[in-house]
Amino acid sequence: MKNLIAVLPLVFISASAFAEPVVDYLSVSSRSGTVNPMYATSKNCTIRSDGTVSIRTIVGDIANGKTKKVVWKGIPNDTVLQSLIVESSKGQVVVAHQIPPVGGGKTAYVSHMKGKTIALKVTIGGSLQTINTSAATERLVKFVDVNCGKN
Repeated sequence: MKNLIAVLPLVFISASAFAEPVVDYLSVSSRSGTVNPMYATSKNCTIRSDGTVSIRTIVGDIANGKTKKVVWKGIPNDTVLQSLIVESSKGQVVVAHQIPPVGGGKTAYVSHMKGKTIALKVTIGGSLQTINTSAATERLVKFVDVNCGKN
């Protein structure tokens, strides 16, 4: 009996020791443009490898954070999502020649791969500023919008 009691903690520890680490796959951040600080807004949303979507919203000095487990919409499984992220890393980020409005809000979409952040799309005041030329970019941006809410 003593041997069984001594082995049980090792069983639980070893099972969790081999668990895959949770990593960020995609994220979007947005902030309002030049407004009274009391009405300024920002939103950060991250989609993780364990299927969770973490959303943090700030309005003025009021912060709200929530994490929800989701059934991902728009992409059938994790393998497809990972392959789209790999594809996005092969694209080039090009600068659009649109002049942003002064004081316009900013939204930035990125993907994450092996500790590297890959820029997908940046808009300021609704004007496109930079875009990743990968064929996967628009699909990943839409996937983020569906799961995080339109930014």
